[in-house]
Amino acid sequence: MHIYLDESGTFVVPEAPVSSISAVGALAIPACYQRALWKRYRRIRAHWPTENGEVKGRRLDESQVSGLADMLADTPVIFVIAGMDTGMETRAAVQRHRDRHADKLLLSVGPKHRPSMVAQMQQIARRLRETPLQLYIESQLLFEIVQ
Repeated sequence: MHIYLDESGTFVVPEAPVSSISAVGALAIPACYQRALWKRYRRIRAHWPTENGEVKGRRLDESQVSGLADMLADTPVIFVIAGMDTGMETRAAVQRHRDRHADKLLLSVGPKHRPSMVAQMQQIARRLRETPLQLYIESQLLFEIVQ
């Protein structure tokens, strides 16, 4: 199995409430189909617009996206997307979510655990609270598609 991950968007909560979509996608391809799928993909992408040699989805037109979707539909792959409109959130709300996540990590350890384990969990919780909101949002979407 080969799994490809990609992201799109800024994952930044805008200052003003304006729509700002960010997404993470995963494409899982069974190993026995990978070579044939890549061959078909290279053929159709040869005429697509690129930036520094990389195809950017935002630059594809409707027929190009449809062609890609048709190609994937003909192959037993799994494609999952998780997205978020960060314009629907506030920085404070995302911070609360991140900090509650860190608090929940600490609920899993206590006096019955080794002090070294408790210290490690405290360090992980502290690092999570220090994670920039942009990276926290992207990581949560990534965890969602991996699940």
